Amino acid sequence: MGAIGERLVAGFQLRAWRWSASVRQAIECSRYRPRTGISSADREILIDLESTGIHVTSLSRLGLPGTDQMLKQAAVWRRQLVTETGRGDGPSFAVLADPRELASRSPELLLWGLQDRLFDVLESYTRLRLRCLNVAVRRDLVDGADHGTRRWHIDINDFRYVKIIVYLNDVGDDGGPFEYLPDCHSRSLLRSGRPKSIDPSRLAQFGDQPWRTCSGPAGTTILVDTARLYHRGKSPRQERFTLFYSFASRHPSRPDLCAAAQLRPGPVRLDSPLSAAQAARFDWPDERGSRNMPVGGSSATANP
Repeated sequence: MGAIGERLVAGFQLRAWRWSASVRQAIECSRYRPRTGISSADREILIDLESTGIHVTSLSRLGLPGTDQMLKQAAVWRRQLVTETGRGDGPSFAVLADPRELASRSPELLLWGLQDRLFDVLESYTRLRLRCLNVAVRRDLVDGADHGTRRWHIDINDFRYVKIIVYLNDVGDDGGPFEYLPDCHSRSLLRSGRPKSIDPSRLAQFGDQPWRTCSGPAGTTILVDTARLYHRGKSPRQERFTLFYSFASRHPSRPDLCAAAQLRPGPVRLDSPLSAAQAARFDWPDERGSRNMPVGGSSATANP
């Protein structure tokens, strides 16, 4: 098959994925029943996500169980990342913790992102059952370049793609803060053809510096739909350390991208098994439909 034929096949496959995902997600949304028991504080998060696509808070305000243990393990990985130069399969401008070691040595990081309260809020926002694709501890380097995720872009893994970002150090304007275009501006760009990335010159149509900057002390926590809002990590003048979680539906529009983003390869033994509910939120079928972890099992897969 020639290059043209391969492109045609790939294009057909992408359209088939999106059509299949849209039908499955529409059916699931039609069967959605509102969650009961969501607290007033968590409902505030939900309202912000529904109205703006983002909610900025802090770990102390969230008050999730296991936060102290999660932060203790994140601090261990932060110290380790200071001594590392990066992995060959990672971005050139950032250093990521080895995913298999992260899952096996620090299950507290993974388990924090699989809690009922988080999923109640996120699934109430998407009206879909979600899975946690990955957890990553990341050190962003100072290189003065605007490339990769430092460029304005939108995530195309799914129709709704939610991330939780936790700052592990104080992040000011020079520290590489997360920045985003408000929903009204992002929707305008999406209507123009849904480009994955945009040139900064296109932002001038929305006025002078139309984006919002999420600066804050260590512990600042951002819940954001990165398939809805154009966003970037500003190029830092000081190193930034962050903890990332990514969530997508069980029938994503781009299963290939979700499979590439998930925690893998290979099984990693956890000290204690995941519960059935936790395993259901973490197990992910790859692009061929096979599964990586049995529900209720004590192994996990890793690779952000």
